[in-house]
Amino acid sequence: SRWREWTARRRALIVLDNARDAAQVAPLLPGSPACRVLVTTRNRLTGLDGASSLSLDTLSQQEAASYFARVV
Repeated sequence: SRWREWTARRRALIVLDNARDAAQVAPLLPGSPACRVLVTTRNRLTGLDGASSLSLDTLSQQEAASYFARVV
């Protein structure tokens, strides 16, 4: 695909937000090991070779407001 050809020639960080499942993510994976992918999801993704998983808790409303105030 054109996407894999394009990413094969570049270094990039690809962010895929709110992925439904691995089938949705797989066609968007880059064609180069120089590219990295960060996938956010509320579901457990299985079947993505070489993927590492990190589970995070949801921020409370107070934590989210505090974080937002620090970065903005």
